[in-house]
Amino acid sequence: MYLVEDLDREQDAMAFVAALCMENGIGWKEYPCHIQTVTEWASELPDDAGEVQSCRDYYLSQVIRVSPNNPKDISKRGVTEGEVA
Repeated sequence: MYLVEDLDREQDAMAFVAALCMENGIGWKEYPCHIQTVTEWASELPDDAGEVQSCRDYYLSQVIRVSPNNPKDISKRGVTEGEVA
């Protein structure tokens, strides 16, 4: 899951992620088939009622934040419950 920051339109975010990590050559083509906001994605995550090692917390921590302002930095990870509420 990629969280694209600093872009306003879904089309721009999709094109940015495609340029970062998808292959589009003669022998192989990839294209995104599903776009959703972080809030929509998080609403589908399992709710394990606040267990210590929550599956939901793990998934939220694995989100990769990317931005066209700094396209080579993919080290920022994770979102908080407050960001997806």
